[in-house]
Amino acid sequence: MNAGELRHRVKLQSVARTSDGAGGFTEAWSDDAEVWAKVEPLQGTQYVLADALRNEVTHRVTIRYRAGVTPRQRVLLASRVLEILTIIDRDEAHVYLQLLCREAV
Repeated sequence: MNAGELRHRVKLQSVARTSDGAGGFTEAWSDDAEVWAKVEPLQGTQYVLADALRNEVTHRVTIRYRAGVTPRQRVLLASRVLEILTIIDRDEAHVYLQLLCREAV
């Protein structure tokens, strides 16, 4: 991959849960890192869930290798939230990571 293809600036975020004192919890997302990425839309689907029409778009987000990236994190692309479904380290070479993500629209 040509480094010039990493033209999107994205944030990797992780969630922290804190007790709300009433037996529940609140979630707050915090930035772990800001990295350059290649973002490619792969597929869009439309389906009905609970009598409501839903749209979903999947993306492949490629970043330089970074230890510690997990599916419990998410990718923030401007104001769009991409949920990480799977992480692929191609050829186990530790050069690039491909993050297969889902964006609910």
